[in-house]
Amino acid sequence: MLVNVFLYTPIEYKQIEKYQFGALFVVSLYAIYNINYATELMHVNNTMALYLFLEMFFLPVYKLDTIFHHIVSISFINYMRIYPNLLPQIVDYNIIFLKVETSSIFLCSSYFLKEAKKKSDNKLISYGYNASNILFITSFFKYRGYDFCYYIVFNPEFYEAIIIKNDIISEPYVYITITSFILLNFYWFIKILKVAIKSQK
Repeated sequence: MLVNVFLYTPIEYKQIEKYQFGALFVVSLYAIYNINYATELMHVNNTMALYLFLEMFFLPVYKLDTIFHHIVSISFINYMRIYPNLLPQIVDYNIIFLKVETSSIFLCSSYFLKEAKKKSDNKLISYGYNASNILFITSFFKYRGYDFCYYIVFNPEFYEAIIIKNDIISEPYVYITITSFILLNFYWFIKILKVAIKSQK
């Protein structure tokens, strides 16, 4: 972890894992809440960018996929800083991006319920864990898969709204960011399916 470069006594990821999931849970709830109630989303984007940046210091090297996700997400948010005049016309697409955090809520609840299962034989915890996993997989497919592809990746109107014409940076920036997102989500979905299939054997 990068944070260990600055610490006299290094820490292990297992020591802080629960705090990482707790922070992700709170930030994800904050993002989803603001989708419904905020009139301006840039402060939500800035909060997400700050969280993603800080969390990279606490991720072990073997979580390269998560580090890559954070870099790509921060890149998308920075695009809106580079071209702030775009914000009013891409607010619906910004919401699609923020809605992917719905699956993060259930990822976190699954983590905490799994930890609770290790300490208790209570069947309610097991049922809750199974329900949380189902909601995680369902919301992942819905928001990071279907909605992201339908409204963003394969939607010409998205590119018309977000790409600045006659700007040499804008078009490659958008295409690299979107392609990175969809490839990463596809990679994660395959991993999720493998774990789900393995757990049924």
